[in-house]
Amino acid sequence: MSRPKKIRENDSMWGWYVHGISQAGKWDSTGNEYFCECPWCFEQDKLYINPNKRVYNCKVCGEAGNYISFLTKMNEVNQAAMKDEYLEALASDRGLPIDAFRDFGIGWNGAYYTLPVLDLNSKLVGLKLYRPGEKLMNSPGVGVSLYQAQKLKNYMGQRVYLAEGEWDTIAMTWLLKEVDEKGVVVGVPGAHSNIDKWEMSFYDKDVVSLYDHDKAGIDGEMKVYQTLETKVRTLHFLHWPEEKKEGYDMRDHISKWYAKGDIEKCFRLIGKWLHEVPRKLAKIALEDTDGKLTLYKPVKMEPISFEELIKAYQSYLYLPNIDAIKVILATVFANRIRSEMVWMFIVAPPSSGKSELITTLYRCPEIEAVSKLTEHTLVSGFLTHDKTDQSLIDKLRNRILAIKDFTPILSMQEASQEQIFGVLRDAYDGQIDVMFGHGQHKRYTGIHFGIIAGVTGKIEALGNAQVALGERFLRYYMPDDNSIEAQHSKSMIALNNISYEDKNRKEIKDLVHRFIQTHQGGTPIMPKEIREKIFKMAMFTSLLRGVVPRDWKERVQYHPSVEGPMRLAKQLGLMAFGLASLEKKSEVDKEDLRIIKQIAVSSCPDVVRTLVRAIYRSKIGMSKGDLEAQTKFPVMTIKYVLDDLKLLNVVTSYGGGFKIIYELTGYARQLIDESGIYSKQVK
Repeated sequence: MSRPKKIRENDSMWGWYVHGISQAGKWDSTGNEYFCECPWCFEQDKLYINPNKRVYNCKVCGEAGNYISFLTKMNEVNQAAMKDEYLEALASDRGLPIDAFRDFGIGWNGAYYTLPVLDLNSKLVGLKLYRPGEKLMNSPGVGVSLYQAQKLKNYMGQRVYLAEGEWDTIAMTWLLKEVDEKGVVVGVPGAHSNIDKWEMSFYDKDVVSLYDHDKAGIDGEMKVYQTLETKVRTLHFLHWPEEKKEGYDMRDHISKWYAKGDIEKCFRLIGKWLHEVPRKLAKIALEDTDGKLTLYKPVKMEPISFEELIKAYQSYLYLPNIDAIKVILATVFANRIRSEMVWMFIVAPPSSGKSELITTLYRCPEIEAVSKLTEHTLVSGFLTHDKTDQSLIDKLRNRILAIKDFTPILSMQEASQEQIFGVLRDAYDGQIDVMFGHGQHKRYTGIHFGIIAGVTGKIEALGNAQVALGERFLRYYMPDDNSIEAQHSKSMIALNNISYEDKNRKEIKDLVHRFIQTHQGGTPIMPKEIREKIFKMAMFTSLLRGVVPRDWKERVQYHPSVEGPMRLAKQLGLMAFGLASLEKKSEVDKEDLRIIKQIAVSSCPDVVRTLVRAIYRSKIGMSKGDLEAQTKFPVMTIKYVLDDLKLLNVVTSYGGGFKIIYELTGYARQLIDESGIYSKQVK
């Protein structure tokens, strides 16, 4: 079979290379491989390309690989060949400043500009080619991709702008930087692109669609609406003024106002034109009696009562006890008071609903939701091309970090775990200093943020090395009803809602968003009696969280330390204010105090609080055997804990041999009595 004399330009990416750099090339005697000048060692006729197998190799320098590795190598070559004069010509052609193009890795291959397309993990998946006066060409043989998708990997709570095409993406990115507005801009290859390919990349984010002023743009944003409406946190659409010319796009808009020298107005207009429904639905829904079409005007967010919110929760979740909802929402309100930071663990077994409850916060603007936390996520040594700090810590100021499952962090390697805990400890104490191996130093000061994290009982396994982190967290144990009746009710509700899960989740997130955004609970008063009880609870919890330092042979190394109660008292007090605020109470009452007791008790180590409660309720003291029979903890565990409690002045003992009886010290019993922490409301 005869072969063409050279690879045609539209056959594959090889053609782009041949036409851009090496016009002189020929087929070998078999007609299967094309050879030409190597772009790396510049030896003539030494680079062999097999278009059918999509592989290449140089007979001199040894460069070899497949199609994607070829694109990657050519991207590096093209970037190295780029000069300011080429970039200035591109900027002039596109009507934007040269700085708009500097951070996109644009290259020059001698005939075309090349635009690299990366995936979420910053791996190259394609190169686009552009010559002024012509349309962008895709890499033949690769699928369509989201332009600048890698920006979503380090998403830190900013808005995500969804542009139509590469030039709109570049223009909008430059505009955000110029007006000092946080945001991530990504671009679909075209208005008709199926957004469902990338829908999970937008999950629980604030998304703004910036499609063009034409029929394709209107139809395309309807796809965005239908695909993302139930999956994102918020969704807005750009409604271009009707007088704009057909096909008017974001680059046209920014180029126009850049030329006028008023980019601030350029950005303000975009905000003015944003609405909560796509253009097609706005026109259908808002046609008035005269048959005239009016612009969509966002409806003012109406307040919702706490009682209405609870009914919405219970319509799709089995929640006979609403205390967990109260604790989660109260933590949000507690952190609005610029005092001690409130960090809360919601503790429950797997599949108990804790993650479901925490994710209902995800649409709230003050919530920073993450599904995975690593030491590099919190403080990153990576900087984007525009020197933007990618550290999560920097994005958390005056916000609340929501982690639906903290448990995987407890299974990390000790070094990684300790780095995370160390950063959190330093953040709570007000200053973080991190030095990276390449000499970069990062310091963060004045940080204030809350945390709400779901976790299993594995949190009890935190060792002494992490005790300082534990002191900064409160805990709330969700009631655990394992009865057949409860499991049956929970399963029936889940099965009844199985076809409506996405719809129900979106609705409850919207309602929680409305409740938190519109809620005005004021500042309740805390009666003196309740203040005293909360202080005594803080003293009790601090005492039971005391640490006895032991070596690997369990030998006591020095006198045990007990944290001061002041920080804990402030955290519990803030939670009391948050609980009272939920129902717009004028003062903290006994019902709020009941939940504060649960938090105070839950914040003590499980084995410790269980043994102390058992001894307290016994009027004559208890032996280790009695405690084993009642608590079901192994006798050796009980022995070690009791030894520690004696050193902490919580328990004392008398007798000898198998007749040792343990009872509470007068100090510990006084704290329990005066705080009421083991009254009937607290189990």
